[in-house]
Amino acid sequence: MDSSSEQTFFNRPETLPEPLRRLTLIGTDGRFQLLGLAQQALESNDEQVVVLGVDFLLAAFEHDPLDGAIAGQILHVVQNSPLVSDGVKDLLRATVEAAGETPDTRYLGRLKLAGDMDAVRNYIEERLAGGQGALHWLKEAVALGAYRGEWDWVRGMVGGYAGHAPGWALAKLRGDMAMLAGDCDAAMEAYAESLNTVETALVFARLGEAMRRTGKKDEAHAAWVRSLSMRPWQVNLLMRLHDSILTQPGVSNILDGGLAVLLYTHNKADDLDATLATLAASDAIASSASAESCIIRVLDNGSTDGTADVLNKWEDTFGSDRFGVVRLPVNVGAPAARNWLLSLDDVRTCKYVAYLDDDAHVPPDWLDGLASAVARYPNAGVWGCKVVDAANPAVLQSVDHHLADPPPKAAQPDPESLDYQRRFKVSNLQHQDLDFGQFDYCRPCHSVTGCCHLFLRERLEESGLFDIRFSPTQYDDIEHDMRQCKDGLFPVYQGRLGVHHAKRSGSQSRTDPKATAGAMANLYKLQMLYSKDEITAMRARLTDALAEDLAAKRQALVNAGVLE
Repeated sequence: MDSSSEQTFFNRPETLPEPLRRLTLIGTDGRFQLLGLAQQALESNDEQVVVLGVDFLLAAFEHDPLDGAIAGQILHVVQNSPLVSDGVKDLLRATVEAAGETPDTRYLGRLKLAGDMDAVRNYIEERLAGGQGALHWLKEAVALGAYRGEWDWVRGMVGGYAGHAPGWALAKLRGDMAMLAGDCDAAMEAYAESLNTVETALVFARLGEAMRRTGKKDEAHAAWVRSLSMRPWQVNLLMRLHDSILTQPGVSNILDGGLAVLLYTHNKADDLDATLATLAASDAIASSASAESCIIRVLDNGSTDGTADVLNKWEDTFGSDRFGVVRLPVNVGAPAARNWLLSLDDVRTCKYVAYLDDDAHVPPDWLDGLASAVARYPNAGVWGCKVVDAANPAVLQSVDHHLADPPPKAAQPDPESLDYQRRFKVSNLQHQDLDFGQFDYCRPCHSVTGCCHLFLRERLEESGLFDIRFSPTQYDDIEHDMRQCKDGLFPVYQGRLGVHHAKRSGSQSRTDPKATAGAMANLYKLQMLYSKDEITAMRARLTDALAEDLAAKRQALVNAGVLE
């Protein structure tokens, strides 16, 4: 789907005017991100930038082609524009007509607030059976089923939908649900059906991902190239293509000099047991020539549950040479626990240290993924990973984080809002969609999650310890990353490594008043720790680094004959 056959695309997003350049380099995936980019571009006095803005709008529509409200808003903007073909305008009108008027959702909202998701599901089923506003209720079913991982139910809702809707959009939705459920063969079939009616860059990209997941790498690359030929400004996809074709997974023996894996825990015996089980099954342990090449140290922060029994079991399993425990009578908090572990004599003999949360489950090749990032970006301040929900891996918790513009003070309705003007917010592209591989790349950023991250020990010590003012927990890892950014050492994100996290981000801070107070206080500290000028400088330096990184990757693909 192109805005017009005469359209001029920007092949080099890094050459765009500010602040559009910075926002585009952060990422070009996610409906709301695309709508924000479109707003920036459409306000330009440059005709070519306005053309790009129109294309951002159409890309946002491709992400959710069953959303009548969004389709109507876009149609209002482009209906008299010569930049958009009549065929595309007809597609927008078809979605608006199929959606009809938005039904009354106040009762559904009350059910959601009550937290009874089974009642929500039953109510959606009743509304779908009733027929009125069916397309809206189908979208509600998809949102509920996909985020709960109820794939049989949600695929049944989509497959059995008999209401009015554009066929190509329904086929795209069937493909999405099939791929997220792990049925990539069905996904490829549905995506092909969608493309046979309307060719869209997004569906070509997702078709490529389904092909990659079934081992059809050459076909996947061809689909991604086709998508990029339609929309060359797709930053995420270009990096994904580059890494898939021109890089190889690392091998853990490049981390010579020894590795210390460091965990701290408090009253989470079952979670800790599961985490240590995944660590024991990983290549980092199995391939270690000696216990000294990869040691594990756990700090027990005054646990009163069965944590001691779990630690005793794993000490017997790993052996005392590899596995050691520090037992404290009280909970000293996350920053102090990190610093305590780093100060241990045997840890100080290791060249690398990796911090791992006590509820993070690593895949067997987790160290290979981080080692690959070290090999590609050896001067990073820290190397991190993609984090997904352990209960439903389609849900993204954390990817590469960037310091974005703060919302206006009057537009901060989220649970962590305070009565002050924030100096920045952390990018949230990972919350705009489920995991279709759009973040499976490696590049610099402002921060990586502290759930699983790797440091060169001497570099970590030179930058300073974790700030105990952020006790008991929350934001100490981001603060340390920002401190390194200020000194020109950017974190590096490795999206090809996915770690499963047992706790959904932010859930505890929204249900425990004490945790809420601590999180809000630490957020305020973080916001006030650096001046506006310092934050602006951090963003500017990273923007230049991202532009250079993207240009190099594009040129490498051109040199390899993949792109023109």
